[in-house]
Amino acid sequence: MVELVSDTRFFYSNHTQSVPENIAELSEIAGYGNSPLVKYDGRGVYFLDKIDDGVWRLEVMPYAHWLGDPYARVSPLRQLAAVNYTNRPMRVDLPDLGSEFSIRAINEGNSFEASLQNGDFVIMPGVYILQARISRAQINQEMTYKNIRLNEFVTARIVPAEPTFILSSISLGAR
Repeated sequence: MVELVSDTRFFYSNHTQSVPENIAELSEIAGYGNSPLVKYDGRGVYFLDKIDDGVWRLEVMPYAHWLGDPYARVSPLRQLAAVNYTNRPMRVDLPDLGSEFSIRAINEGNSFEASLQNGDFVIMPGVYILQARISRAQINQEMTYKNIRLNEFVTARIVPAEPTFILSSISLGAR
């Protein structure tokens, strides 16, 4: 587990209970797993960037799953991993968003419509604008933030070349 907790940044690589001292000063959150500010049931990473007061850019990445031994010899004839684009539950608790905010997909080809229910929503990989109901900011998805366009989303679309079954071990208890 790795964490970076500063006045403006909160980054973590697994579930954490750490809380930044002044949440209102945060401008960047990047994580995998859950924190007191973001709960995400998926296995991909997510990035939250503050664009304006009450406006955040959310980018949710898909996760890779192994189709074979990750330490096997590499071959162009064998696919070892695929990317999983699934809808997963999420919750974002940021003071300037409040408990009622809108969620708008902005990356090309993303028509997913997320709806907020008691602070919880279901999301799929892509880029979204989270905007507080009281925010009057005008956000154009072609705007730039740092060195990217707000709607920029670059990820692999690697799907299994053939039907694949992934078995995992589960404990059924003593018999």
